[in-house]
Amino acid sequence: MKSALYFVEYLTPRTWVFSLLPKLIWDRICKQHCVICCYVIDGSQLSMLLARLSAWIAGTVVKKLDFSLVDLQDDKGALIGLRIIYEDLFEAQQDVMKQPGYQTLIEQYLFRDRLPMFLAKSITSANWTERGTMWRALFLVQISVWKTQRLGNQSTKVFLVMEQCPWIRSIINYANQREVTLVPVPPALNLRVILRHRIPPELIDKLRFLRYRLRQRGLLGSIFDIFSSKSNKHASDQPQGQLTYDLQTSLSASPESHSRVAVEYYGHLNLDHPELHSNLFFWQESSIPGRDILLTFAYPADPLDEPKWAEMQKHGIGAAVLHPGATTLSQMPIFSIRPKRVQTPWKGSSISHNELDLGWLKERISAYQTLRAYWASLFDQHGVKIYICWDKNGGKHCAIADAMQSVGGVTAIYQRSYECDSSPETTVGSDIIFGFSPTAAAIERASNSVVKYHVVTGYIGDHRFPLLRTTAQSVRNKLKQRGAQHILSYTDENSGDDSRWHTGHSFMQRNYAFLLEKLMTSPWLGLVIKPKTPQTLRRRLGPVAELLREAEETGRCHVFEGGVIQGAYPPVAAGLAADIAIHGHLGAGTAGVELALAGIPTLLLDREGWPRSPLYRLGKGQVVFTNWEELWEACTQHWATPGGIPGFGDWSYMLDELDPFRDGQAAKRMGTYIKWLIEGFQAGHDRDRTMADAAEKYCGIWGSDKITSINSGNSSTFVVA
Repeated sequence: MKSALYFVEYLTPRTWVFSLLPKLIWDRICKQHCVICCYVIDGSQLSMLLARLSAWIAGTVVKKLDFSLVDLQDDKGALIGLRIIYEDLFEAQQDVMKQPGYQTLIEQYLFRDRLPMFLAKSITSANWTERGTMWRALFLVQISVWKTQRLGNQSTKVFLVMEQCPWIRSIINYANQREVTLVPVPPALNLRVILRHRIPPELIDKLRFLRYRLRQRGLLGSIFDIFSSKSNKHASDQPQGQLTYDLQTSLSASPESHSRVAVEYYGHLNLDHPELHSNLFFWQESSIPGRDILLTFAYPADPLDEPKWAEMQKHGIGAAVLHPGATTLSQMPIFSIRPKRVQTPWKGSSISHNELDLGWLKERISAYQTLRAYWASLFDQHGVKIYICWDKNGGKHCAIADAMQSVGGVTAIYQRSYECDSSPETTVGSDIIFGFSPTAAAIERASNSVVKYHVVTGYIGDHRFPLLRTTAQSVRNKLKQRGAQHILSYTDENSGDDSRWHTGHSFMQRNYAFLLEKLMTSPWLGLVIKPKTPQTLRRRLGPVAELLREAEETGRCHVFEGGVIQGAYPPVAAGLAADIAIHGHLGAGTAGVELALAGIPTLLLDREGWPRSPLYRLGKGQVVFTNWEELWEACTQHWATPGGIPGFGDWSYMLDELDPFRDGQAAKRMGTYIKWLIEGFQAGHDRDRTMADAAEKYCGIWGSDKITSINSGNSSTFVVA
């Protein structure tokens, strides 16, 4: 009798009693499999107790599966969680799009605008923690394979018990190719979802509004959490219909007065501090009047308050609040509209053999239509002709771009992060992209992006380099006064509470502990730290926070604080104060790229495992290291060598690939381009002529090779694979 292992995504009493236990008993009676163990990924304490007490009937045991994201690497040493984003999601996406029901739907109804791209991106949602997403499903398959291999029995039959979800057939195909048998079970009941579908939307809007007003006054009751989004960070993914105050003329200008640029606020204002991160970095480096800017606020984690509003009024910048929790100002109007959902002319459910697939398509199409109508109304009401943001990971920007086009305007997305490889997660559908380099354009092309104008600007934060030298030198001097002879800087990439789905706190703690222990035992060492999210650093450090406190008391350790959602200081602030900069990740290498572009010797630490990164071409042992011990040994040898080790931390041969300009003018180029777009609309030109004129001017100054088209006109990219 062949042995078997079962892996259960989410154990509920119903799943155990009605689905899993009967199957296990049947396998035992028929002697089909000897189930060695039933591993549970998630489940309530009651479910686990029930399963453990009754597992003997099936002749097996039930255990909670312990694992972490960083444990799972493939045979090439690549972190599987990242490989799924850059490779496996393409496979799953293509499999879904090849299914007859999906193709029929697209061909009959949806071959227009950016809706096909919106649906394709919705398939490959890379939300690492939420059940029911494609990334999570593929990762569960990989977990099953990984654990089986670790047990050393290659002939074991592997079963994965997973909640039924849309496009389950594609997940089954993926699992079968990896010799995992998928066992779909009914999903667990979700009280939040049930209530949100049964309660009228207008009542939910009012309850949500009341919830945030009570929260701001410290009077919140937990009952209102039922109607909140799962994450404040993504609370603006769907349009909000809210109670609306009377508009005050001081809050926004008349739409007829001028063409406005709408920009998404995401935690960084700093209008009078261009050396810090700002969502209006391009405006700071341009001659665009403040009255032409409209900031949209949608994140309760960092709402529009009195200080922000005063700072904006000083420059004449307007505000549009899109979520009731995104402002503390009672006089501030909240944009309110609940668009009527347009009914899609379905020709019957025969387009899909799976009701979940059909329901998913209907829901996603309805969401697209609602988003598009919502944003079109917002743009029309505020006279917006240009919309600028950086968020391209979800499909929302596709609906926004179509809304912008419907009112005759232009959507531009700027590259905020270094991207080393193509991914369906970063596919873009936009009129304009402002990118770092031609290499970035090639990656967009491989990601199936559709962009009319890809504009190479260079690295958008390089104007901050000279502005931070005084601050960095001050920090450096303080460390040297306390005895630091050699100074390192360290930048991280944050960490998550659940190490199974994110680089966990314990992984990050080991990084910090290594450096802090070296500092405490080396009186000649200085350390400058620039966390990605400093406001939560000490909580996430846990017991290592005490070591950080002791290190700061030596006077040889400085931490750059500030910022709510993310740190206000850019990585270069720490790097300029150091002799050598260290960035602790390769899967997200933007900080390392910034440091290297500033001319700072920069090392990369790849403890997670991402050997496919092109940054490995910089040289293992010269720039890239896979453990702290080797990196530290290389640093000490470098300091002990007169003149230093040649090529140590040197990125020079790769800098052209990262930024062909490297002149500190990237933000100015972007701001000037946007100013040209504003002038085109104010002159009465339509969107096509406005974009064409701006592109012609840019090419005349910076060269025709700096603007390219990416799959433009190839709308079939997301119709048939």
